[in-house]
Amino acid sequence: MATANYTGRPSNKSQWQPTIPVDQSIYEESSTQKAPLGTRLEVGDRVFYYGKVSASAAVTPGYVLSAPQMVASHQADILTPIAANAGVTSVQVTLGAAMTKNQYAEGYMIVSSGTGAGMSYRIKSNVAALTAATATIVLYDPIAEPMTATSEVNFIPNLYNGVKIGSEVLDTPIGVTVSNVTAGNYAWLQTAGPASVFHTAATPAANAVKMGTLGAVAVYNTATTSPLATALCIGRNFNLAATSAEQNPIFLSIRK
Repeated sequence: MATANYTGRPSNKSQWQPTIPVDQSIYEESSTQKAPLGTRLEVGDRVFYYGKVSASAAVTPGYVLSAPQMVASHQADILTPIAANAGVTSVQVTLGAAMTKNQYAEGYMIVSSGTGAGMSYRIKSNVAALTAATATIVLYDPIAEPMTATSEVNFIPNLYNGVKIGSEVLDTPIGVTVSNVTAGNYAWLQTAGPASVFHTAATPAANAVKMGTLGAVAVYNTATTSPLATALCIGRNFNLAATSAEQNPIFLSIRK
């Protein structure tokens, strides 16, 4: 766990919490990567994770960003795995759509059915490959169960690689911006503690909130929102109501 001083830069003051040296304040963006994606940083009462913003759009402070979406053609029933014995650290799959180099680095391979079903593995790297070509996926750990051509696999990208503005319908909230970030740049995203977040509409005092549309938050109404529905509670207003179309304070609880 990385600790930091109040500028958001890592500090070595605590012998109980060794630091990860990251020369990038929570209020800075960078065109070059300064830390592994998903690095955790604790600053006072707030928690941050390091991510890369999607190349599709720049973002401003106070917006909820979501994890990159999964690619349908890189999932079960479209990918075809090649048989692999237990103990190997790389597997091969025939692709349903092209895959770029390291598109899934630091992401996951999930075996969903067939031999090895239920296993999940962290991905170290992958080669670039064209549609219908064979791609090699390198894993951090040896596969524990053998895989056959009938095993079905799914690929999940690193949650912090290509974070974007999304909505509750299809996307998973991953963090809140605390500064302006240029498209494609790296920045810290807040996931817990007191935060300033844009409200798409007025929300009641002490009410739970969810990710709404276009990076804003909206009221999480338990009378109409089932815990099993698509919405995910990501925080709560303090004791004051929040005003529509303003950056209002909430207690954020996406990830500790």
